[in-house]
Amino acid sequence: MTIHLHDEAGYVAAKRPLFEAIQLVLHEHDQPDADVCLVFLSDEEIRSLNRQFRGEDRVTDVLSFPNERGGACAEAAGAESRPYLGDIIVAHAHVQDLAQQERQPVEDWLLLLVVHGTLHLLGYHHEEEDAQEEMWQVQARALSQLGICEESIERMIQSSLQRSQS
Repeated sequence: MTIHLHDEAGYVAAKRPLFEAIQLVLHEHDQPDADVCLVFLSDEEIRSLNRQFRGEDRVTDVLSFPNERGGACAEAAGAESRPYLGDIIVAHAHVQDLAQQERQPVEDWLLLLVVHGTLHLLGYHHEEEDAQEEMWQVQARALSQLGICEESIERMIQSSLQRSQS
């Protein structure tokens, strides 16, 4: 497995926990050899992608682009013999703001979003209530395995739900 990283602005100092989160989710879903690209962008850049691909002209915390759409690392990953799942795009400044508003560590929010994005690459979604419940359970289990306490997981997920509904 290779996790390709694009963080030219140097947003994230501690990358290892994020890589471990991706590895955990892929391993739990029998995809231990799959490649993923993790990209950190500015709020303006992710807003542009959100407008272009989802028709929503607003900043969002994370976007996932499965391999069928190409992506930031598709060519580099495609040269490997391993399957390339796609890209996880994170708006780091937006995540910092969310963590500050919720009075929780930004590292926990980054882990949540990396797990969330990886699950989207694996085919999970939260468009219907049943699918959302399943995704949230899998997500909570992974975050717990990564050492985030249940109360923090619940607060982050509830905050995410409220933001997505507004």
